[in-house]
Amino acid sequence: MLPFLFRRLLWTLPTLLLVSLASFLFLSLVPDPTDDEATRALLGRTELEAQRRERFVDLPRFLNLAPRDVRKRALDALALVAAGGPDAEHGAHELTRLGAAALPHVIPALDGFSPDTRKRVALSLAPIATRMHLPNGGDAVRPETAALFWTRMWNDRSVEFTPSGVRTAVERLARYRTPTRAEEVEELDTFALEAIMARLVRPESEADVEVARALVDVLAHATGRPDRIAPGASLAEAQATVERWRAFWFVYGADYRSLDGAGRASAFVLETRYGKWAHSVVTSFGAGSKTPPAIIRVADGAPTTFVIVFGAIAIAYTVGVGLGVASAVSRGRRTDIAIATVVLASNAIPTAIVAVALRSVGGGRDLFLPTLVVALGLVAAPTRHQRSALATTLSSDFVRSAVARGASRWRAVVVHGLRNSLVPVVTLATLEPPMALGSAFVVEHVFGLRGLGTLTVEAVSARDTGFLMALSVLLAGVASVAVVLTDVAHAIVDPRTRHKLARGRT
Repeated sequence: MLPFLFRRLLWTLPTLLLVSLASFLFLSLVPDPTDDEATRALLGRTELEAQRRERFVDLPRFLNLAPRDVRKRALDALALVAAGGPDAEHGAHELTRLGAAALPHVIPALDGFSPDTRKRVALSLAPIATRMHLPNGGDAVRPETAALFWTRMWNDRSVEFTPSGVRTAVERLARYRTPTRAEEVEELDTFALEAIMARLVRPESEADVEVARALVDVLAHATGRPDRIAPGASLAEAQATVERWRAFWFVYGADYRSLDGAGRASAFVLETRYGKWAHSVVTSFGAGSKTPPAIIRVADGAPTTFVIVFGAIAIAYTVGVGLGVASAVSRGRRTDIAIATVVLASNAIPTAIVAVALRSVGGGRDLFLPTLVVALGLVAAPTRHQRSALATTLSSDFVRSAVARGASRWRAVVVHGLRNSLVPVVTLATLEPPMALGSAFVVEHVFGLRGLGTLTVEAVSARDTGFLMALSVLLAGVASVAVVLTDVAHAIVDPRTRHKLARGRT
């Protein structure tokens, strides 16, 4: 039986993948606020693009056959500047944002333009020269010398723009943290961002804070983001700043990298909405340090919700089986009618009304009353199924034969009838967690409990797709495990099932 159960558990992996894909597809179809015409009218082009980037709306859903790296973005911006017109300013702004990371692709392309276009393009690079502290930077702002300035600069210093050289400069800055070392990395501008982010780790000591401060200062200088670690900042404040920079890099990192070989192949999947949102399940992208990763938030809320859900199922089925047995034994009598009336009433009264009534009585944040409220709404199903199954079993020939041979009625019920009638009830229990989950969400809200229900409402309001994907995968995993446990329960209740499971069949 164990090999069969192991195979069944392995099948949960593709199931979870399909659930995550389905959840993503459904969530991606929800209209984004930036798609609204009124919102577009209120936001400028730069702000609109930033919001869409942070929500990954600009990316394809599942497969990105043409991921936009720094080369693609630099050449697109270069084309806008070269063409002139109303989009030239936007192209110049984009080149400034990309900074020195774009130079290996922009400067070699200058020779392909006419003299006037070459001047216009070279002048658009002037802010980069200022940011890089380049000597003779005044030549970068004069039309007659701008193109020659960038050509000479690249001929003299292109050897510095290599991954190994940049890593060395960043490591020297992290080790010595002197103004000279900082200026050395600042001269590399955004070309050094990837190496800096690789070196930037979450600080865990005062020494780490000093290293992070030196690296973050260069990041802020190169990108223009005013997010630095202030002198005297606490360890928690430094950690929060580092997390915000990691969130920035998660969204914009591809803008400053050249994708080649394996990096481009992986970007086909990773640089998509699904890839970004799936990655956000285990990272705190876009939220800084105040919001933990989605998987951590789901794990924090799951115990409260699962105690309510599975506690309610255990109570409901324990009580339901007992009531079902009593109802089946006393069919057509007052006891049967009374049980049916009580069970149907508990099922008919809305869970919210019962929760509000019990909350007014008391209970605070104790989980017993919330669990009891959910259990009251679940007890009807096992009661009716147990009654029906047991009534059918008691009418079977083998039970009648046992009674004819002298077995008491209660022995016939407990020994012969109950075990066989439990099989459909056990199967029904597998379907209960999703039903109980909705009731648990309502009860959590009434009793002020911070479980998955409260977190889900917050995630929907904040359009936190990572949390919703993590939640759907978790619930699918729970459902898959519940199916396997049902097979085990069937084997315990019905010995005939054990032989089928041992042979690998259901």
